[in-house]
Amino acid sequence: MNNENDTRNLGLGKRLQILRESLGFPQQKGFAEEYGLNAASWGRWESEINPPKLKDIISLKEKIDFDIDWLLTGQGQMFDAVGLGETDNAMEQRYVDLAEETGEIDVSHIEGGVISIPKYVVTASAGNGDIAISQEVADWFTVSREWINRYVPSTSQVGILEARGDSMLNTIADGDLLLLNLTTEPHWMENGGIFVFSKDDSVFVKRLQATVSGQLHIISDNKDIYPSETMGLEEAMQTLTIHAKVVCTIGPVRAFRAS
Repeated sequence: MNNENDTRNLGLGKRLQILRESLGFPQQKGFAEEYGLNAASWGRWESEINPPKLKDIISLKEKIDFDIDWLLTGQGQMFDAVGLGETDNAMEQRYVDLAEETGEIDVSHIEGGVISIPKYVVTASAGNGDIAISQEVADWFTVSREWINRYVPSTSQVGILEARGDSMLNTIADGDLLLLNLTTEPHWMENGGIFVFSKDDSVFVKRLQATVSGQLHIISDNKDIYPSETMGLEEAMQTLTIHAKVVCTIGPVRAFRAS
């Protein structure tokens, strides 16, 4: 049933029915109970009395690993390899583009270019290291696309972490929120910047600076307390895992200290 030729000429409601039945639920009620959905709403979606809103599709995507292109167009495979719960701005933009193209999903709740950014549970240490990074979402921040696109490309996945520690003072303070570009690029480490990375099962926020001689400096901006570390660039590529680049920090106004 998941061949594109079987579904491309069908409506969204019929593809929702196919999705439900492919998961082993002949009845709408059992399917709705299993995935925490409103059975009456699901019935209206399948019958195409009322189309689902974009937020409904995103919520469903968090629970079932289906392919959004297939659901909206009938093309491709029903299920894809994208991780569950992925609701980054790049994927949401893909939802919007396809929804506007097909006219089958209500996208009115993001009128004006608003996007929700996940704040993850894990803290990132601007100190001696913290726990390994996770994808559990603690909260959501709603901002305009125009604002977020000042800092990251529209195709990038973004997220927010809370910083802990004082090794990056006065750039990043304890409790600051870090806006992250989570779409890693091959040459990030060589190009330098402030990154969230893991080493030896701990997560850090530090400045990384590569040299022409093939070295990588791991720099704490609070140099009086935290010395910098240097390692070979090739060794760093093998031992450091880059999770994100810090593109913006959000925190209270700092008190000015004259030198």
